[in-house]
Amino acid sequence: CRRDFFIFYSPYGRSCAYSLEWNYRILHLSCRIDHKSLHIIISSDLKPIYRDGEIVRAVVFLHLLGRFKINLSICAVVETDLGNSCNHVLAGAGYPTHPIDAYYKFVGNGIAKLIERALPADAAIEENVQRLLPPFREYYNLHMADDTKPYRGVTELLAALQAANVKVAVASNKYQAATENLVKKYFPDVRFDAVLGQRDGVPVKPDPAIVNDICKAAGIVEANDIMYVGDSLVDLQTAANSGVEFVAVTWGFSPREALLEKYPAHIADTIEELNDLLLK
Repeated sequence: CRRDFFIFYSPYGRSCAYSLEWNYRILHLSCRIDHKSLHIIISSDLKPIYRDGEIVRAVVFLHLLGRFKINLSICAVVETDLGNSCNHVLAGAGYPTHPIDAYYKFVGNGIAKLIERALPADAAIEENVQRLLPPFREYYNLHMADDTKPYRGVTELLAALQAANVKVAVASNKYQAATENLVKKYFPDVRFDAVLGQRDGVPVKPDPAIVNDICKAAGIVEANDIMYVGDSLVDLQTAANSGVEFVAVTWGFSPREALLEKYPAHIADTIEELNDLLLK
């Protein structure tokens, strides 16, 4: 482990290469998930995942909801409800609209940034963004659940985490009211320790403010106690900025290849793999 570069084999079926010069923390976080089955020497200043035989991690879920296609297979690539809402306000203001597929490039950094990206280049100014925000929220509040449904297995996984006394929180770049309403609608039986979205005066992801606020709300003081689950490069960067462990899920926003290029600590290709990472 003192070498500058090494190959680490994961029992989840893939090999991961990490440079110690790039980030010592990633080495530790990758190794510690496997320390029960593999004897791996890590530097003594890093803390183990277990304390007194008990799991002490919390889980921050960034992407709990997916989109369903007509054939009922989960499609999280396109933000259908956000795209429809944005097209509604663009048309109402006399601006051209976009195919829903185009919104893949626009979402991920909050509603204001979404509107700015959707506006024509010569109209993408702060004054127009602020003018379109109220009608966007009014329309989206009525249509946020038209095509949005939970991913397969997420409800059951959240129940299992809750039963295991693992703290669970939601962090989103959707505005606070929308985040709360979606969580209440689809996960009414889950006791989240915090549900945070975009709030006035608080920078959006990838700024670490939202993760720091979740830690305060949940009473978490150790970054090593957190696993951040996300599906986008924005999520990955937020976790890095916050100094917490990241689990990339590949059925969501960013392609698997794009996530792998950033060397996430863990990759989950299925809800079953995510379950194994979080609970075993």
